[in-house]
Amino acid sequence: MLKTCGYICTMTTSIPINYKTAWTNIYILIGIVCIFIFLLGFLVVGDFMNLVYSLASVVPVYLGFKMKKSPYAIVSKSKIEVFGLFGELKHEYVCDSESKFLRVDNKVVLKNDKVSKKVKMNKWFVNDEDWNAVLELFK
Repeated sequence: MLKTCGYICTMTTSIPINYKTAWTNIYILIGIVCIFIFLLGFLVVGDFMNLVYSLASVVPVYLGFKMKKSPYAIVSKSKIEVFGLFGELKHEYVCDSESKFLRVDNKVVLKNDKVSKKVKMNKWFVNDEDWNAVLELFK
């Protein structure tokens, strides 16, 4: 067994990779500021569209809280699943008997005999400790 950054990784263990807290807070803050500005615009000007815009500004707040609860990706030795902002499966990478995940220049690559394919995970969007655990897992 391999101990990495507080996680104990075995062949069946999966590591949830969370969003960076700064990004989740930015989404929430932008949404709240937009709601406030549009509500203020509705109260001052009386334009009904500002009320509609303020309701639409709930979306970034929702996304920010959803990002705090759900993982960006789930990583194991044999499979990596990357999710979108709304929780849908965006990319899935599976190791078979002819391929394996490797760490190359602080990136994760799915490599088989003929081709190397970069795993599409944005390092700047994920928690640093979780990213280091992934890199340690595929060392």
